[in-house]
Amino acid sequence: MIRFRDITVAYGKDIILENVNLEIEQGEIITLLDPNGSGKTALISTLNGFIKTVKGSVTIDNKDILKMKPEELARRVAIVPQFHNTSSDFKVFDMVLSGRTPYIEYMPEKSDREKAMDAIQRVGIEYIKDKKYTRIGGGERKLVMIARAIAQERKIIVLNEPATYLDLENQIKVLKLIYVIVS
Repeated sequence: MIRFRDITVAYGKDIILENVNLEIEQGEIITLLDPNGSGKTALISTLNGFIKTVKGSVTIDNKDILKMKPEELARRVAIVPQFHNTSSDFKVFDMVLSGRTPYIEYMPEKSDREKAMDAIQRVGIEYIKDKKYTRIGGGERKLVMIARAIAQERKIIVLNEPATYLDLENQIKVLKLIYVIVS
């Protein structure tokens, strides 16, 4: 499903990753463990096209991601970032609903709102759905981003440090949820 073939990634002249090969099949859950600053986030950023490879290719279902239109790639890959900050005053529900953007032509339809609400319920954050995203804690923001990824209905969900900022109870909940999503 996902293949990184001999990729080299650099920030300017600084090589971050060199000659990386990785294949991930559908339904697999993988964990990347390496020291801080070793390039895990850079690898993830190549998958969603935020960082271009200097060498090599990244493919999804045998299609080079650099040949995909941004909307096509957004319909295939959902990323839950390690950190997410915004200055906009969106409510939590609207943040989750924004995951439906690649499917919305003009205005969200009833089905888009239902999918956003379903994701909110699956993650268990109904209690904050009407709060402003900028007014909730870091752990709650992580849960909102996970709900947003679920609402996106992508074949691929990449979570960058999914348990960061979460208390133990929510860490367990998120790990169980990840298992259920892939099963």
